[in-house]
Amino acid sequence: IVAGFPAERLNRLTKVGRAADVICEQGHELGADLIVLGARGMGAGGRLLLGSVSDRVTHQAARPVTIIH
Repeated sequence: IVAGFPAERLNRLTKVGRAADVICEQGHELGADLIVLGARGMGAGGRLLLGSVSDRVTHQAARPVTIIH
């Protein structure tokens, strides 16, 4: 993915915290146009369509969210 975008348009970051909260906070702080996430994580129990982080972000984010299956 990195190779397909100019460096000034792509941000990589490592933070500590609840993943959904950090993703939403960073989307806001960076002024992101869009948040892109994978559909499923590695959690036990699993959900039928979305992982718990993806599910939380889609409900919490004040930005558009695209889920990749």
